[in-house]
Amino acid sequence: MIYVSTAIVLTPGGSGTVHIYIQTVHRTTQIQTVHRTTQIETVHRTTQIQTVHRTTQIQTVHRTTQIQTVHRTTQIQTVHRTTQIQTVHRTTQIQTLHRTTQIQTTQRTTQITTNL
Repeated sequence: MIYVSTAIVLTPGGSGTVHIYIQTVHRTTQIQTVHRTTQIETVHRTTQIQTVHRTTQIQTVHRTTQIQTVHRTTQIQTVHRTTQIQTVHRTTQIQTLHRTTQIQTTQRTTQITTNL
């Protein structure tokens, strides 16, 4: 939009014309400034939206990492429990072998005593 003033000032050297031209350029510059400000605000809002999106992605990655950590902890606990169970089983086997050996020793002693 170009604004033209209807006032004409007749001064030597045509300074009135220059004055009108400067006003027109000033108004056009104001419109362009408003347009640039709108563009800057749009870019700013887009940047805010992208920042929110990146923050959401980071939070999602963080939550995924937490879930994976919980999963790994569960796996480690399961392995630990399995190891405990295997240890208890081996201990039981060892105790059983020990008792069997005691029984066999007792039986041999009895046989030896009986044979004497």
